[in-house]
Amino acid sequence: MSSSSSPKSVVPRGAGRKYWLDNLRGVMTTIVILNHTAAAYGGGGTHPHPAGFARPSPVLLPYVAFHYAYGLGQFFWLSGNLTAASLSKGSWREFVKSKLLRLGLPALLYSVFLEPLQAVALRPRFLEGGLRANLRDYWRAVRDFKGWLTPGAGTVWYTMTLLIFDLSTLVLQRCFRLFGSGRSKSAEFSRMARLYGQLCRWGWLVVAGSRFLVSTRFPFGYELPVVNVQPYYLPQHIYAYVLGYMAFYLGKPRMTSLYDRQSGPLGKLSMAKASAISLAALPIVFIPSILRARRAANKKSEKSKDTVTPTDDTGLQLSGWTADAALFALWNEFTFSTVGPAFMSLWERNYNQPGKRRLWSPRHAYAAYLLHSPISWFVGQGLHTLMCRGGDRPAWMDSETWQNLGPLVMTTTAGYIEVAASFGAGMLLIDHVPGAGAIL
Repeated sequence: MSSSSSPKSVVPRGAGRKYWLDNLRGVMTTIVILNHTAAAYGGGGTHPHPAGFARPSPVLLPYVAFHYAYGLGQFFWLSGNLTAASLSKGSWREFVKSKLLRLGLPALLYSVFLEPLQAVALRPRFLEGGLRANLRDYWRAVRDFKGWLTPGAGTVWYTMTLLIFDLSTLVLQRCFRLFGSGRSKSAEFSRMARLYGQLCRWGWLVVAGSRFLVSTRFPFGYELPVVNVQPYYLPQHIYAYVLGYMAFYLGKPRMTSLYDRQSGPLGKLSMAKASAISLAALPIVFIPSILRARRAANKKSEKSKDTVTPTDDTGLQLSGWTADAALFALWNEFTFSTVGPAFMSLWERNYNQPGKRRLWSPRHAYAAYLLHSPISWFVGQGLHTLMCRGGDRPAWMDSETWQNLGPLVMTTTAGYIEVAASFGAGMLLIDHVPGAGAIL
């Protein structure tokens, strides 16, 4: 879909700056940092962490699942919307140059120099040995990791995936422009508007089905090589990006809920109502695993001569042909199509003014996102070392009380530090490093 195939009156011109979108980007980055912190401290994270807990937290697990359900899609919706705006007013050469500079270069630098820091940051007593020894270990980690071969390592999987989406969109747009008539027809606009409406109303079901089918071939947690994006999440990423792209040409300022054209209480879901409906439906996803656990407990109680230990499959199974995977896919996409638009509507209505905080500024959000993982590794290891007082793990950290309350305490403490440190590092990088502001 090229810019020349849409009526000029559809795309808003000369409108004032949408400060709510800037503010939304800042708060979404904050949520991402907190979500990664919560995942590390009992919210279902699989990466190693020095102060990890033995079992998932019943509070943090739904917290992380809820924000992941709509948050990633929101980022891709905004990216698709901004890409459409860029392609409508600039040359394709400038577009490619900008994307390679703002997406490709930071992703490559992060993968080569920042992701290997994990090997040093998560090492027990990483401050011991002196600066020279730590620098040798770091350089060895850089050479062993070979980030130049996987430019989508760690958190920059999003950056590399977006780069691929943007360049693919440019190619498709150029093809339409080359082979299309280039004329602006109201019939084309009407067809696109109808398609957009159907996608917003029913597309989430198609995406949920696609996610379920993908999980039977690529299990939850599997990452594609080089880019490191999970195929499990790709259907929603593509869906959100396409909706954001189409919304620009249709003059839609934000995401459209699947209830937007309905009257009554569901026609305009507030953030509170949408969140309540999503969280109330979440326990349904756990019903199959609960039933399996009960059946396993009954079998275990029965006397059997078979001494073979069965495989433990009583937990939540998000991959394969399971009821868990199907229910979770439906819940996840329903949450995205209801909470995402409500979240945007809340910010559009209440936060459409320039931000006044110097530290927590949307201008620093991208840099904060890129830097938050290395910062979180050092913060996590530092807090763990402080609690252990430089020695062995104390007994109270394995107590039942700490296992229940610790995830919330650590997420709150470490999360606050990591958010402030990430935005602070982003501010220093952009304000004091020449050329950084032009890239980030």
